[in-house]
Amino acid sequence: MSEHRAELDLPIGLLNEHETTRLIETALTERLKVPTPADDETASASSERRSASGDEPDRTGF
Repeated sequence: MSEHRAELDLPIGLLNEHETTRLIETALTERLKVPTPADDETASASSERRSASGDEPDRTGF
C-alpha cells in the first residue's frame, strides 16, 4: 500500500502544482485585465467551430 502511494505522490503533486499555477494566473490576468495565450486559443477554436457549422456572420454587408 505504501509503495502504491509513493508512486502516486509525484503525479498528484505535479497536478496540484499545475492547477495552483493556473488559478494564480487566472486571478492575476483577471485583476490586471490582460489577455493570455489560452484566450487566443479559445477565440481561435470558437471561430473555427462557427465557420465549420455555418454560423459565421455574413460580412458581405447584405
